[in-house]
Amino acid sequence: MANEGVLKAGQGGRRVARKMTNKEISEEIMRLSTTQQGLIRAVSQDIDRLNVIMFATLNQLGFAEQIDCASCKQVIFRPKLEELKLEDICPSCGKSLEEDEVAEVATASSDSDSDEEE
Repeated sequence: MANEGVLKAGQGGRRVARKMTNKEISEEIMRLSTTQQGLIRAVSQDIDRLNVIMFATLNQLGFAEQIDCASCKQVIFRPKLEELKLEDICPSCGKSLEEDEVAEVATASSDSDSDEEE
């Protein structure tokens, strides 16, 4: 029947089920995507807020340190807890955070450059 989706007198407000049109599907996908993006943004903001609170508390108690990466100048906050192994690699650029190692790498590269020139 061509008019299955249309209400007729005497049906009591009951609609016959029909497939969604492509336009309706697209609109529903956009609505769900917008809702999902809002939820992700809210969760991300909550995590950022908790991260700030956690590191401020650790810093106040003396259990955090602030390091400036010599390579990319990014400020790195990391906890100083016995149970946690400290990573000596910058999470932003991947270079070493240890100044001695940075100096050694710089010295080694300048030595290799001078060797190539000879």
